[in-house]
Amino acid sequence: MEETKNQQENVSIESLPSPSASLDSSKGNSEPELPNSSTKLVDPNRSLIDTAAPFQSVKAAVNMFGGNVDWKTQRALTKERNKNFELELEKAEEEVPLYLKQVEEAEDAKSRVLQELEMTKKQVEELKLELDKAQIEESQAQQDSELAQLRVKEIEQGIRDEDSLAAKALVQVARSRYLEADNELKSLEAVLNTLRRECDQLIKEKDVAAKKAEEAVLASIEVERTVEKLTIELISAKEAVESANASHLKAEEQRLNATMEREQETHNWEKQLKQSQEKLQSLEEKLFVVNDLKLKLDSESTLLSSLKWELAAYVATKLSQEAEIVQEEKQKLAQPGTDEAVVTAAKNEHEEVKASIQKAKDEVNCLRIAAYSLKSELETETSILASLKEKEKMSVMTISSLQANLEMNQAEQEEVHAKQKTSHEEMRELPYKLLDKTEEADQAKSKANSASQELIRATEELELAKASASTMELRLQAVLKEIEAAKASEKLSLDAIKAVQESEQVIAKTQAETYQDVMTIHLEEYYALSKKANEAERLANERVIAAVDLIKDAKKTESMSREKLEASYKEIKERKEALRDATEKAEKAIEGKLNMEQELREWRAENEQRRKANEAAASSKGQSMSVRQYWKSFDDSRDINGSDPASIALRVNSTPNPNRRYSVSEVDASVTEVRPRRKKSFFPRIIMFLARKRAQSLN
Repeated sequence: MEETKNQQENVSIESLPSPSASLDSSKGNSEPELPNSSTKLVDPNRSLIDTAAPFQSVKAAVNMFGGNVDWKTQRALTKERNKNFELELEKAEEEVPLYLKQVEEAEDAKSRVLQELEMTKKQVEELKLELDKAQIEESQAQQDSELAQLRVKEIEQGIRDEDSLAAKALVQVARSRYLEADNELKSLEAVLNTLRRECDQLIKEKDVAAKKAEEAVLASIEVERTVEKLTIELISAKEAVESANASHLKAEEQRLNATMEREQETHNWEKQLKQSQEKLQSLEEKLFVVNDLKLKLDSESTLLSSLKWELAAYVATKLSQEAEIVQEEKQKLAQPGTDEAVVTAAKNEHEEVKASIQKAKDEVNCLRIAAYSLKSELETETSILASLKEKEKMSVMTISSLQANLEMNQAEQEEVHAKQKTSHEEMRELPYKLLDKTEEADQAKSKANSASQELIRATEELELAKASASTMELRLQAVLKEIEAAKASEKLSLDAIKAVQESEQVIAKTQAETYQDVMTIHLEEYYALSKKANEAERLANERVIAAVDLIKDAKKTESMSREKLEASYKEIKERKEALRDATEKAEKAIEGKLNMEQELREWRAENEQRRKANEAAASSKGQSMSVRQYWKSFDDSRDINGSDPASIALRVNSTPNPNRRYSVSEVDASVTEVRPRRKKSFFPRIIMFLARKRAQSLN
């Protein structure tokens, strides 16, 4: 019995190809008969399953069958791996700026190398030029040395100076060099002659300019005298006109003065524009002349420098040749059969050439100094001439303006006489004009009210824009928080996926190990294990699906939050633009309101002045009663003090506050403070301008 039980318990799982096959075999065959309590009959063709107590967990089963599942160690290993990856990433991020610095250093080194290359190229070119000079000098020295060697050989052979070829060649070389020096001297003399001619011309021009300057000074003095006389006459005429017209209508005089001043200002601006244009033209001409002179100077200076350089080279070569010739002649003198006359002649010629070269250099330097001094004098005299011409133009303009002013004064007198006749007719039209002005005042009042309403609307729009901007900022903060939450959920889902994958790997390992081992399990326990495995797989799949869904949701929320962010940024920009537009509108409304208030004040002051002038004229002519009747007929709506309630409502302080409400007393006080300022006349300004000009010319 015990053997049969042991056989039943030691049935291997290898006979079962798979759990599904065992289930099929159990289903296909008839159900096994339950054995008695004592024995269990077994068919040799059938396999039995151990029906012991089930396992408490997968971990216990793995431990029972020889496996080792240490979840904590595996998690620690994964964490260490992640830390290693993070450390490597940090190292790479730290190395990136170092490599960037290395790249920048390499670029700097490259630029330095290129600069050094350019410098070396320049040095090579300079060395090539020096080489060419040295080769020329070397060729000349070789010629001299060859000739000297020939002469030495001839002297050794006993050939005389008359028959020697070397002496003849030396004489020819000396002649050619002498001819070259002579040609250079002639060219220098020609340059000197041209410079002398230019100096003479400059001196003549200087004398002519001085004469012109004296004439201009005399003319300007005469012009100033005439201007002073005309100004005195003008002042006297102006005083006479003002004294004659003081009793006439002041309002009309002010209006005429205002129009005249505007016309004079426009005329003055036109004159100033013409003067500035003429000055610009003269300056352009002067600049053209100066540029031509500069070009000439540059060409002459380049010629002089080239000649100097050639002279220096020639002098150096000549000195070296002469030194060699002197040495050769000394050697000849030391030897018998030499001619002292030839040597003395060559020395004398050499000294004469040197003296002529030095004289030419001294003359060139003197001429240069004279040219520079003459040019400076010319520039000063041209500037004086220009200033004198400007003074003449200004004096002519002032004379013409004074004559025009005289004519205008005469015209004013005629107009005053004509307006005295028309004043009576205008007195009749005064009430109708008053009605028109009251209508204009009402229109201005309506415009001021509309401007104040626009101001209030603009301030309300400003407040709304500020509130919307604050709400958009709060929305932005909420969207940023949602983005952070989505990122955190994404991290959690990734961690869950990693844990599920690790558990699947562990399960796969345990299954592989269990298939290798041999074990016997009861049927119920097998069913329970298979159910648990299926549930574990299902749960793992569900977790994976949930994690994928979470990732998708996180991505969707992130995209939505980005879209919200972009929309919020767009809304903020639109709100800012609306804010700017509202502020601009508010500023424009304030400016319009201030302009309207100023116009109203001016209109009010003009009306009061006209009324006073008309009352004075009417009282002087005995027509005060009729005028008062007109005023009573058209001023029934006025107060006892003579103030109109419509005009009182229109009076506003010069610095308005939209939140402040003005009382009638404050408005009247603000209006009475603003008095019409009389503009300064034009003639005292002309006199001051001429006095300053005269003081500057005397200084």
